[in-house]
Amino acid sequence: MTKTFEGTALCNSTTPIGQSIACPHKIIPIKTQPHCSQHCNPDSDHCRVVYVGHNFLGNEMHWLPKPYLKRWWSDTPWSMLNISSVGRNISSWFDTLQERTIWCDAWNDVRPDNDLQYSMMYNDCSLPIQSKIDRHAIDIFRLNRSESISWSPIYASLPLIRTTMIRDPFSWLVSKLFWHEIEKQHGIKCDNIEELRIWYKTFAMDFIVSICGEDCYVRWAYNISSLSDLMDQAEDNLRQSFAVIGLLNETENFYKMVSRRVHYMDTSRNMPQFRMKRHKSIRSPDFMFCKDLYQSSSFQRDVSLASPEVRAMIHLYDVAVQVNRFQADELEKCGS
Repeated sequence: MTKTFEGTALCNSTTPIGQSIACPHKIIPIKTQPHCSQHCNPDSDHCRVVYVGHNFLGNEMHWLPKPYLKRWWSDTPWSMLNISSVGRNISSWFDTLQERTIWCDAWNDVRPDNDLQYSMMYNDCSLPIQSKIDRHAIDIFRLNRSESISWSPIYASLPLIRTTMIRDPFSWLVSKLFWHEIEKQHGIKCDNIEELRIWYKTFAMDFIVSICGEDCYVRWAYNISSLSDLMDQAEDNLRQSFAVIGLLNETENFYKMVSRRVHYMDTSRNMPQFRMKRHKSIRSPDFMFCKDLYQSSSFQRDVSLASPEVRAMIHLYDVAVQVNRFQADELEKCGS
């Protein structure tokens, strides 16, 4: 199951290609702010939409317009591979995204354009399509390689601009502990490393998979990929798939970098004031204690030793900082 911030779409595909063809899903507007979540025209070959969300990287594979995806694939080198019928098979699946083209033989029907129809067709159509496309995609990308596959080149090749803002791992952990009310709901205090191991793992994997991609979420859930495999793809994505990587503690620099990278984005303008849900951690004494504790180098060391997932998260954050510094220097030179 692939979880999105705006809704939940069934998808067990282990590759971004399978997710793009077999798992359509529209962006569902947030009920309190419906005008903030507009989606692309599903029949257009372009998508002039600025999308802001909490979703994992790769969520866009579900809702990018069908002609857009087909044109993208036809322009990639993978569509032109002639070593076997595999490349042509993948291309033929992208052909099913065309209007009035049969997507599902079992139902003799086109690709669904709403969630209700998709859920009805899921077992008979989407699941077998996912399986077939995943096998073809793996054959293409494995090509005489025995090691695990990183799908980062797929994400990097999409003709879109991604930005992200990444938070210090230990600040992230404190925020997650309070947002999910771990002490209130489960009686575990923030300094109890042993009892928090499972929560550290859960929160760190959310952090890792959000950078790695939705396909990583599925492969991890089914024990197809190791933590190391996910780390490799997430690191590749940080280095190749984001036009701007910002750091939460340097928010203004992030806005400046976006404005320099994308000339039509004016991030100096104020957004309309929305009434949003108050964060559960705001300035309580317990929160301030935990915030200070989690910035202690000795406590950070102990947490890291207790959780390989936290160690992986720290490594990815360090990579994000490196990329951020490189991008900031590059954009500074471009603007001078």
